[in-house]
Formats: sequence, structure tokens, C-alpha cells
Amino acid sequence: MEDESKSVAKMPGSHLNNADDEPSPAESIVKVISRFAFKSFAWVSIYLLGYYNFSVAWLFTPLILTVLRSQWKKERDAKLSAAREAALTNEKHMIESRIRVEDLPSWVFFPDKERAEWINSIIHQLWPNVGHYTRKLISESIEPSVRQALEGYGFSGFKFERVVLGQIPPRITGIKVYYKNVNRNEIIMDMDLVFASDCDIKFSVGRIKAKLMDFSLRGLLRVVFKPIVNEMPLIGGIQAYFLVPPEIDFDLGGIANAFDAPGLSNIIRQIVLEQIGFFMVLPHKYTMPLIESVENKILKCPDSAGVLRVRLHKAVQLAKKDVGVLGMGKSDPYAVLTVGARSVKTNRINNTVNPEWDYVADFPIEVVSGQQLTLEIFDHDDPGDDEFLGRATVQTSVVAKKGHIQEMWVELEDADTGRALMSLSWLEASSDIKQLERPHLPEEKDLTKCLLHVYVDCCKELPSKSPAHKPCPMVELKVGQTVHTTFPQYYTNDPVFEQGFVFMIVNPDADDLHVRVLDTRKDKDNVLCTAVIRNSNILKEPGMEFPNQPFHLKGGIGNSQIVLAAQIRPLKAAGKSTKPIDPPKDSKDEVETKTSLPTALESDSTPSAKKDEKLINLDESDDPKPAERPSVDSPLAAMIANTVTPMVESTASEETKEEVNEMLEPINELRRRGPQASMSATGCGKVRVSLIYDQGSEKLKFVIHQAAGLPGSDLPDPPDPYVKVYLLPERSRKSKRKTEVCKDSCNPEYEESFEYEIPLGKLGLSAL
Repeated sequence: MEDESKSVAKMPGSHLNNADDEPSPAESIVKVISRFAFKSFAWVSIYLLGYYNFSVAWLFTPLILTVLRSQWKKERDAKLSAAREAALTNEKHMIESRIRVEDLPSWVFFPDKERAEWINSIIHQLWPNVGHYTRKLISESIEPSVRQALEGYGFSGFKFERVVLGQIPPRITGIKVYYKNVNRNEIIMDMDLVFASDCDIKFSVGRIKAKLMDFSLRGLLRVVFKPIVNEMPLIGGIQAYFLVPPEIDFDLGGIANAFDAPGLSNIIRQIVLEQIGFFMVLPHKYTMPLIESVENKILKCPDSAGVLRVRLHKAVQLAKKDVGVLGMGKSDPYAVLTVGARSVKTNRINNTVNPEWDYVADFPIEVVSGQQLTLEIFDHDDPGDDEFLGRATVQTSVVAKKGHIQEMWVELEDADTGRALMSLSWLEASSDIKQLERPHLPEEKDLTKCLLHVYVDCCKELPSKSPAHKPCPMVELKVGQTVHTTFPQYYTNDPVFEQGFVFMIVNPDADDLHVRVLDTRKDKDNVLCTAVIRNSNILKEPGMEFPNQPFHLKGGIGNSQIVLAAQIRPLKAAGKSTKPIDPPKDSKDEVETKTSLPTALESDSTPSAKKDEKLINLDESDDPKPAERPSVDSPLAAMIANTVTPMVESTASEETKEEVNEMLEPINELRRRGPQASMSATGCGKVRVSLIYDQGSEKLKFVIHQAAGLPGSDLPDPPDPYVKVYLLPERSRKSKRKTEVCKDSCNPEYEESFEYEIPLGKLGLSAL
């Protein structure tokens, strides 16, 4: 009320004006006289200059000198302020405050990244020649693919009219070469690529003409030199690909407004993303052989390390995007799971903010370290402009290391509310045929059992109507419902494809590889010839592999053949596994991860481990048996063992892990000697909390979600509970934190977070 009265008092025309804010009559008279005197002096000065015929320079010279003096004073003050800031603050923070973080090169933030100006100088000199090669690549490969994709949307007649890449080449902002834990037969480099192009690309869709402008791309490009050989140039070939889809943006010119009306702009944007992913996002690669003796199969055929199995159970507390009768209604959510260039979409569940999908998807993974699973949730809208509800990412290396993560909550980023529950498993690709013979669980009946790698080399002596009308062949490969196609080759009976594909096989005894060679010039009856390769026959071969060899094609002329290689890789479950996560008894619409982390709170607790996108804290222990209440040292040791250690294992480098393990050794010894107990055994209820440590900012975040089972529910006047948190062992007022009070509740919900600044070196000496 005081604030409201003050604001009203300061409003013009109000009768509640404060007497302290009004100037006195004497002050008002002085201000009027001073203004009159200043203006009179200015006019008199100008009059005298004109009356005595003074030059106009007498008027402008003082004005110019005054402006210059003011500018010099500003520059001097700015230099003095910068010097003081550099002396009193951290240089890194000072630079980041003056420059946008995303504009800084990666070597500024990551000490293992190096500058690559020498590469940028080479690219700048080669860029004109790259333009000629790109025009050829666009006309031969990209244009047919875009035309085919647009035909799926009902648009025909796509053609590139003009392709000019511009004068600005791509720039490498940081480079890293891997030399540890790398196959000695290859060299791996990661490059942070930024491309802000001034390109001029004109195209037409039927009679509609437009152009693509201001194209920009930012992503992490991996370059692999393999195999290492004994002849010059010592490298057999080059692979280049993006581990995750790059960030892409561009504008449409010409009649762009007409494009936006029917929605063609969004369609073209989606096709551009798909085509870049189809060319250079794993499992797709751009390859270039350097030595004729090296087979293209080594560079182009996939070599999967395993399969990431994702079971998306549900999401809770999603944002309400649809408008109801009485205000905001609910949403019609669906989820998109993406790893590399492969994306799958769940079914849509209408009119809910707590959807339950129970959707299972498998993703073949070729590079474990570097790829990530991305979960995106959208609200479906009929016009097609779906609204974004949040995203979360999980590194595949974390899942591969743990083997199995059951019922893990992930917080949704770029959203005000919402989280999702999923289970993750890692299935390793092996060469053991016994993995196909082992008994499978009923829920694994329709899931992937093995991988099929196929490399299509070429076709020979394909049929044609006449020597003057040669076909434009393309190979279609189908296993079950999965279909892959090669790039078309034009006007030839002996096309060379040299492309690799990977299929996920559910039943290797029944799911066979169906091959069709199609003529892309025909709309109907375009099948030139076919073949069927039995997976059961591949299993009988040594190493479960057909080497690169010819197969007879049916429907063609007598000698029509396709040359390909095929290999089956059975999947085996990883050995490590996390324990199942039990839902709390008092939760109504959500499930939290339980852990046995005891904390020194004002009320006894059995907190929960929480996960976010950047740091996933997983517990691998069952709920402890009831025991006596532990001492202060026992929670300290238990917290370090159950919380800090998994965090360090998930995020820290090998050197940091060794230092932290040495630091925690005395505490681990204390934990082994001390009693193990559960706070819930005392009958005072329990508190669900989360601990998250950010190694970059050196902050420990403590989140209090809710309490359950507090005493006093049978009383006429229920308690008004709140939670206090201290940072032990000092238990000082400085570290004291307190939640808000929940009135008349034995099951209060808080959802409050507190942060403590704790260096990593001192983390083992503190406990909540």
C-alpha cells in the first residue's frame, strides 16, 4: 500500500502530491530568472556580432571547440573506465561483456581448440575454384533430390537458374586434432565452421521465381583421414560430416511475399535442412578417395558401433498453447526424436499437457563420442504452424558408458515448464551370431535384433529401349518398411553409385533385402530389374558378410548385374545397468527419480536425483534399509559418494577424475566405516530434492521440490511447514536458505532452488 500511495502521489494532477517534491516559490522564481538571463545573453551576443560586422567564424569557432572538448573528455573518460575495469575485474568477463559470446571463436573458450588462420588462408585462395565444383555438384546431385522432395509436396518444375557462392568463404574458428584413444589407422579433426555467405542463388518452381540470400551456417564439422597407407600422399581418403545437424538460416528474395502466403517458404526451408542432412550429417558423409588402391567401400560404407534405444514414456506439465473457452486451454503434443540425420515422430495426443506416448525408437550410432539424442516437443496446430513446447538433449556417450538408464527425467529447455520421462539403452554391434539365438523378452519382440550394412557399388548392362534412349537409373533398397535410394545417374547402362546404407533388422530370417533398379525418367512402370538377397544366406557366410560381388538382376537382359556388399552385425546388450526408479507414493501427476542421498535438513528426507540437459545425475543404488540416524559425517560421505562422484564421472576429464578421486579417498573410507541409513525411517516424513553441480560456473544448485508424509495430518489445525538448508560443516547464517511457508499442508510443494558457490577443489569438504 505504501508503494501504491507513493506512485499516486507522484502522478501529475494528483491531489496527494508530496510536499517534499514541490519546489518552493523562491526556487521557482530563481529558475525563471536564470533561464531569462541565459537566453537574453545569447540573443544579445548574436546581435552584437552582427552589429559590429564580426565574422561568422567568431560564432562557430567556440561551438566547434566546445564539441571537440566534449568528445575528447568522453574518450578520456572511456579509457580511464576501461583501465579501471581491467584492473578490478576478470579479463574474460570483461571481454564477454563487450562482445557477444556467440561471435567469439571457439578457441577463446576451449583450451584444447587451436586457431586455424592458416587453413582460412588456404580456403580463401581456393574459394573461386570451390564455386565451380559446387555448381557441378548442385546440378548433378542436389537439384534432382530437391525436385523429388518438392514433388512430394505437390510442387513440380524445380530448377536452379543461377548459383553464385559469393566472395565470402567459410571460416574455421577453432580446430582440434585427436591423438588419444584413436585408431592408429586414421586421423580425426573437429572444426568449428562458420559460413556467413553473400551468395546469389536463383531458382524457379514452375513459373514462380525466387532467390536465396544471406545464407548462414554454423556447426561442428568432423574430418577423418583414413586409411593411413605407406604410399604417397600417405592418406587413402577423406571423410567429412557433421555429428549433429548444423544451425542454418537464410532469406528468400524475389517474390518472397508470395512464397509466404501458401507456405512454400517453410517447405523450402525444411527441404534445405533435409538435403544438407542427407549429404553431410551422420550417417551420411562426404567422401573423397586420394589413392586408387583404396576401396571406396572403406570410406563410404557405414560401420555402426551400436544402437541407441529410446523409450519415451511421457511428459508432464507442458505449456498450454491452445486457447479454450475460459482462457488458455491445453495442448495437442507430439514429440520428435533426432540423432544425426535420422528423426522419428510420435503420435499426437490431443487436449492434454501430460501426454503418455510409451514410444520406442532405435537409432544406429556410428560415432559414439560426439553424437547426441535431441527430444523436441510441439503443439500440433491445423494450419501447420506447430508451436514449440521445449527440447532436451542427451549425449550418446553417457548412455553407452552406463549401458542402460531406466526412467530418467529430463527438463525441457527453452520452455517455461515441462519435463519428459524416458528410458535409454545401448546395444553394441558385435560379430557373434549367438546374440541372435539368445532368448528375447516379450517387449523386445518387434525391436531391432541386428544391423544390415549395404554398400551399392554399381550396376552393369542395364536394359534400355534403344541405344539412343539410355535410362537414368537409381537403386531402391527395401527391408521391411524402411526404404533407401541412391542418387540417380543419367543416361547410362552402367551406372556407378558407390553409396552405403544401414538397415535395422527385426527378424533376420524373414526380413530380406529387396533391390529394385528404377528409371527416374519414367513416371509409371519405371522398374528396370529386381533382385532379392536373403539375410539368412548372409548369416551363413564367413563373418556374416557378402564381400563386394555381383548379383544377377531379374527382368533385365541376360547379363544385367548389380555389384554390392552386405554385412549383418548382431546386437548385444551392454553389461552395465542402472537400477529401476520407483515413483514416490504421494506424487499425483509426475514421477521423480529416487535416491538414497541423506541431507542435513530441518526435516528428514529421502531426496530425489534430478537430471537436466547438461548434467545428468544418476543413482545406481537401491533404497537403503532402515537403520539408526546417521551422524553429521555420514551424510557428508554419502552425499559425496552418491552425488559428486557420478557428476564428475559424467562431465570431468580424466585428469580431473584422478584428482577428485584422490581428494575423496578419505571420505570414502569414512563412508565405509559409518552407518548407512534412510531418513524416511524416523517417521517424520520425507523431502524430494535435486542436486546439480555446474563445473563451469562452480555452483552447486539445490532444488527443493516437495515434502510428503509430514506429521500432523490428523490434527484439527495442520502444520505450516517450511524447509531450512545449511551448508555444513559450519552451519553458518551466511549459508542458511529457507523456503516459503505452505499453509495447512502435510504434503507441501515448494519447487524452489538455491545456489552455493563452491570450487571443485572444496566440493568434497561441504555438505548440505
